[in-house]
Amino acid sequence: GYFRRYFASQKHPGGEIGVKNIIENKKSDEILSGTKEHAYVVAVKINAVNNERTNETVKNTLYMAKNSGARVYIDGDYKLIILAPKLTRKAENGFTAVTIAKKVEEILNKHNGQYREKIKFGIGINDGEIISEISNNQFKFTTTGGLISAAKRIAQSESMKILLSESSNSRLRGAVKTQKSSYGNYWEIINVPDRTQYKDFLDRFNKN
Repeated sequence: GYFRRYFASQKHPGGEIGVKNIIENKKSDEILSGTKEHAYVVAVKINAVNNERTNETVKNTLYMAKNSGARVYIDGDYKLIILAPKLTRKAENGFTAVTIAKKVEEILNKHNGQYREKIKFGIGINDGEIISEISNNQFKFTTTGGLISAAKRIAQSESMKILLSESSNSRLRGAVKTQKSSYGNYWEIINVPDRTQYKDFLDRFNKN
């Protein structure tokens, strides 16, 4: 079809991740009152045995992201974390995307260090323009330029690392330290400096 919709829900003792739609390359006139804004997508590809331990670990990563103000969508093996100004009330969300990605990486690596059932994963960060609106307390958006599909392609490497698109690397230059990745035309995060304004965020989720 002209666009695809992805529906999924995950239950957790802390609540439920609501069923949402992801619409990419949707006809621009279908969101009439939307406004343009710059968004980030953190795509996480999970390749793991389907059992209680691995499922709980994955759910923990999704709830961590959701509690940060992001919207979380599920597309099969891909978990998609959307950060936009309407959601976070911040004009620039690049460092927040990196902070979430680092916490996801930490949770998954902690699982792999504790359990025999390993989780193979890839994490990709991409940014671009969306047209969004909040209607009936629901966040709706349309992407253009392959924002989501590009993030998924980066995560598809399952490199067990966080990789940035060329665009995201350029926007985050100076905020994080990166190096050219051996996985396609991407950039690998090698160091994230501590930032005072994200200390509360990190402290809260380091308890997980």
